[in-house]
Amino acid sequence: MLGQYIPKETHEAVTRYLSTLTTCRGMRDAAIFALLLHAGLRRSEIGLIQYQDINFKERSLMIRGKGDKHAERPLWDEAWDPLMAYLDTWQPQLERDHIFTAASKNDTLRDEPLRGVGVRYIINEACAAAGVASIAPHDLRRTFCTDKIEKYGESTAQHLMRHANVQTTQRYNMKIESQTTKLRDKDSRHG
Repeated sequence: MLGQYIPKETHEAVTRYLSTLTTCRGMRDAAIFALLLHAGLRRSEIGLIQYQDINFKERSLMIRGKGDKHAERPLWDEAWDPLMAYLDTWQPQLERDHIFTAASKNDTLRDEPLRGVGVRYIINEACAAAGVASIAPHDLRRTFCTDKIEKYGESTAQHLMRHANVQTTQRYNMKIESQTTKLRDKDSRHG
């Protein structure tokens, strides 16, 4: 599987940069980055989130995923807090169905859901501004999965990732992939 695990120093640098932004667009971008990294969302799922998908009492989110499947998942503080900061500051003024919408060049949000290509652009811009190499949005999902496997085990990670089978979840474990490649290279040099 292609992709990479994003080191903590890298995603912390982007998070630090995004946390300094107070514009509607900047706070939107911080919430998007947090949902990709700390909730494991796909970039295509970001623009589908609507206000009614948020369960404020349970601190969870209804995710509209692949194949029009819906699943409610809890949000950790690292995802919940930037989302709430964005909503508390801007949502009452936005009056839109979709929470994450495209932005105009003058920093105003339009009334059209953000698409995956827009999410990629946002992440690239944030990485450049934070002074780190560009990150693919799906690498944030891989990082989320790898961290959850390490902390809670494969079955919990599978549930959080909304994978139908555990083999898919196992392929997302970027630390195992990296270790396997290093072992292969070590054995090949000494074999």
